[in-house]
Amino acid sequence: RQAPLLLLLLLLLFLLLQANSMSSSVSLLKKDFAIIAPRVSGGISAASSALIIFIIFQSRSKLSKIYHRIMFGMSCVDILASVAMGLTTLPMPPVTQEELEDLDPRYIHGGTKVGNARTCATQGFIFTFGIYAMFAYNLSLCIYNTCFIVCRMQERTILRYVEPFIHLLPLAFGLVLAIPPLSHNSYSPTSASMWCSVAFIQSTRTSNSSSDDNDVNFHALQSYKIVIGAMSILFLSLIVLCGLAMIGKVYYIERNLSRARSTGPGSNHERATRSLRNTKVLVFQVLVYVLSYVLTLAVPIVYLVVPITETKARIIVFFLSQALFPLQGFFNALIFISHKIYNYRRVHDDVSRCYVLKLLLAGDSEEVMLFSRVSMINHDQRRRVMEIELADESGNVEHISIEEDHEKTPSVASVASAADMFYDNGNVDCEMEQNLSGFSKTPSPTKSAASSSPLKFASRNEGGKDDVFLPPPPPSLSPQNEHSVDDDSRLSYSRKSHGILSSMSQGGLSGLSSTNEENI
Repeated sequence: RQAPLLLLLLLLLFLLLQANSMSSSVSLLKKDFAIIAPRVSGGISAASSALIIFIIFQSRSKLSKIYHRIMFGMSCVDILASVAMGLTTLPMPPVTQEELEDLDPRYIHGGTKVGNARTCATQGFIFTFGIYAMFAYNLSLCIYNTCFIVCRMQERTILRYVEPFIHLLPLAFGLVLAIPPLSHNSYSPTSASMWCSVAFIQSTRTSNSSSDDNDVNFHALQSYKIVIGAMSILFLSLIVLCGLAMIGKVYYIERNLSRARSTGPGSNHERATRSLRNTKVLVFQVLVYVLSYVLTLAVPIVYLVVPITETKARIIVFFLSQALFPLQGFFNALIFISHKIYNYRRVHDDVSRCYVLKLLLAGDSEEVMLFSRVSMINHDQRRRVMEIELADESGNVEHISIEEDHEKTPSVASVASAADMFYDNGNVDCEMEQNLSGFSKTPSPTKSAASSSPLKFASRNEGGKDDVFLPPPPPSLSPQNEHSVDDDSRLSYSRKSHGILSSMSQGGLSGLSSTNEENI
């Protein structure tokens, strides 16, 4: 975990020493470090992406998982971009002495040049396609996890409706931004990098093209910059929205599970908590993928956008951009392999990370199946029961129920209807607010007959009179705290008479009869 940070600190120290030895930023492109750094970092990135592909094909599931297919596509486009950046000045056309006089000093690159205009354009096309396709694949990964975690979509549903879009989006985005500069012959050496890319500014003081052609190319490149900026902002906004949605979903489920009742190891609560923990790891993994890509892009963007006047600071930023920009595949491999090792060691906590890495490379590691998504289907506050759905990346779905802890949640007032009666161990509170003005009392039977007869509820319809019998109240009721009968047509329960009373109403029908004539 400390190795990447240590390497970054050593890189910064080396750049400080390089900056102190340079007095001008004009010769930045001719420094050996600017030429060697992209070759080293580009080679490391390409090898790391190839390692991801190797581990995927060594695994037992291979490309049967959507996550593996996304990482396979991301690694392929990263290999293209990393190789294009790693070649640095080799595809550039050699510059003669006469051409050197016409070049702006800021565009004079060092290093070996053995290519021509076509190889330079090819390098710029592959670099542009790979970089923007990589950016879109990060969005595709966020969309996949958002559909899985937030939208509760099954794996087969994502496979049928979402995955084609997940792979078509990066390819289309990369091609849309890579083809227009190729048609306008805009790929050439630039002052922002050690490889051929889109040149938004003419690098020569004189041009063989007519002024009209130059104006057309200039306006086309300005429109191209606007399109790049708009689409980048749109994609970043979508990535942020997906990240916030996943974080909000995890927070909502965690807050509700904190009120659930834990019944020990192996219980539904413990399984849901373990699944939620794995969902957190999944969300964290997606966010780290995005942050690593933003980290590699941040330094070049700062170099191009922020006007840095101090020479040493500009040298350091330029060298950092050349060293970090090609390292996206390296960061992807770190995250991918770390997640695999973490999943394996959650089940086999007695093994070391190096041992798990050997298993991954040899293809002998078992496919650890852990629930990677937990979703709340229903939260019945009256019954205080939460219905939870657990799902994994292979499409296995399971539904469980978890009771809330009564000590952690506020009591919910019970809602009873006029036709319901609840007894709770002799503690009865049956005062009800419904208006029953259409009922009146009927003559009660004798005490001897009433002692064994149930309560009678009589309702009169147009076709006659129907009687519905209610069971007698439980004998455990204590004859205390008799409720008075008011004239507001409310039902009241008399614990002394074990009956249900109804106040008189004018023109009412035959209503409730009690078992105690005196109380009536």
